Amino acid sequence: MTHRPLVSVIVPAYNAGQLLARCLDTLAAQSYPRVEVIVVNDGSTDGSTEVVSTFMGRMPGRFTLIDIPHGGRARARQAGVDAAAGEFIGFVDADDTAHADLYAALVAACTEQPGADVAVCRYRNVAADGTAGHIYEEGTPELFGGSLADMPELLYTVEASLCNKLFSRSLFDGVTFPPGRDFEDLATTYRLLGRARRIARVDGPPLYFYHQGGPVSVMAAHGPEYIDAVEAIRTTCDFFRAEGAFEILESALLRLTLRHLVFSRFGGLFERGTRVVVRRYLDAVYGLLDAQFPHWRGSKVLREMCGSVWSYTLVRSKMLMWLFTLVRSRAS
Repeated sequence: MTHRPLVSVIVPAYNAGQLLARCLDTLAAQSYPRVEVIVVNDGSTDGSTEVVSTFMGRMPGRFTLIDIPHGGRARARQAGVDAAAGEFIGFVDADDTAHADLYAALVAACTEQPGADVAVCRYRNVAADGTAGHIYEEGTPELFGGSLADMPELLYTVEASLCNKLFSRSLFDGVTFPPGRDFEDLATTYRLLGRARRIARVDGPPLYFYHQGGPVSVMAAHGPEYIDAVEAIRTTCDFFRAEGAFEILESALLRLTLRHLVFSRFGGLFERGTRVVVRRYLDAVYGLLDAQFPHWRGSKVLREMCGSVWSYTLVRSKMLMWLFTLVRSRAS
């Protein structure tokens, strides 16, 4: 490789404690030589700044600290993007870890394919006790090498996670994180993919490790923040409409919407959320589906995603969904 582009890795940190040190150790050990790590301290009160200062002393020039008032992950990620000097941008959450070859592999995938603006790799869940969990495949090899317009299936086979991906800095021109909202990755990742000329994939074992149950994780939450998932999908749909690509991607966008807002919520929000939260969420979801995809109830996509006549009947009706969740959700 004759040219080694600088990679800016953004780490939002809010009271991550010693998990932050574990994370930064893996970034200090990256085999790719041109990495700047920008830790955005999101108003932490637990000594996170001292942890970062230690790494700044150990590796001057590799680590940078930015302090901002607490405003959530979206604001912290955006502050990091605004400060980034790299040609490529990556993200790592403060309680996660990265394989030593993560950025070497992602940079190689981008630079070896002319016009590649995004590279993705597999990632793995890791339980609180260290047990290796589910591997996210991130599509299949034949889907990669082009744009979303070339392969709309990437919209629903590539996960919303930002952290197992590398993005060209130019993709962020005009694409920003929604301030003050959760599910900021869902609101942003697919817009960035939509702007990419070519999307590349790294084959091989997982190179990013998502540690479940840490302070950054929202996986265990079933509160009002889930409305932000609906707004994230609305932002994504509106983006593709503005880009003139909605018609080409409509079926894939509907599948993405149903997957994130309906089918993936049965084992969590629909069973453990409060009745007030679930009712408000259902109103928002069905409002979005009806506005963005007027014929979704009779679509081939919905029939394919439903495993039974019962599921098909249930999902088509907001009232039946409400009755279903009323039985399962805890009392408000």
